[in-house]
Amino acid sequence: MRVLIVEDERVMAEAVRDGLRLEAIAADITHDGEAALEALSVNDYDAIVLDRDIPRVTGDDVARWVTQHQPATRNIMVTAADRLDDKATRAGR
Repeated sequence: MRVLIVEDERVMAEAVRDGLRLEAIAADITHDGEAALEALSVNDYDAIVLDRDIPRVTGDDVARWVTQHQPATRNIMVTAADRLDDKATRAGR
């Protein structure tokens, strides 16, 4: 299994990667949406762990791109949003 981690907080990204490695899962890291789209266009990923609030291209836009262009790639969206309605509303755009 190969996973793309898109997280602008470097320590958090490395922690997620290290946890996946313990389960023998290969993981690449990008720190913004533009780099994520580039990685997605040249690599095949089974899943993407995606921070919603990333620079350049938003996590919502990256998720839309993945849904349209690589529907077999699973999305796991993480967010610091504290209100449930904000999480649901923004994810549905």
